Amino acid sequence: VPGSSLGSGSYGAVYTVRDDPTAVIKIPKNPSRRETLDMANFGDVSYAEIDVLCRLRSKYLVRCFNIYKRRDCGAESEIALRMERCEGMIGDLFTSRSTTSQRQFKTLFLTACLGIRHLHRNGILHLDLSAANMMYVTESSDREPAMITKIIDFGLSNRVDRDHGRLMPLKTQQLRVTSYVRPPECFVDDTI
Repeated sequence: VPGSSLGSGSYGAVYTVRDDPTAVIKIPKNPSRRETLDMANFGDVSYAEIDVLCRLRSKYLVRCFNIYKRRDCGAESEIALRMERCEGMIGDLFTSRSTTSQRQFKTLFLTACLGIRHLHRNGILHLDLSAANMMYVTESSDREPAMITKIIDFGLSNRVDRDHGRLMPLKTQQLRVTSYVRPPECFVDDTI
């Protein structure tokens, strides 16, 4: 059951889970109000994210506990993802007056690189990496607690065809990337 709102972005909103402080619920936005969503067709962005989250497991990627069809959907998506709850956004550590040490920042950078390496070794390109799409959790150890990066938001991800070195979209035949960072080859069929 969704609780209070934690935030929203271009493709969806994230809520607390009333009965579980270790999880959040992400509700993707409908790609079109005219389009009826169901489990077989819930939009390319949702499909890409679900495909990556179900396929890959790594301590450096946010975990998806389950995916379910909502009954109280209204104007929102009928699909909801119950995911691991992180402590905060890495971007906030750079802008706030945090007490994050240089050693902790090095660990965050290293674990972000390990998460990206895991994606790439599995043929997945994130295509929307930024501080806003990296969260952190504190992992306790025998020595001192370590902050670990968790990569989130796989809605724009694509697969790489290893044999031909081409991007293979996870659902549609169009390459999905944020518009202002779109490479020129994406505009080939667009009218200028």
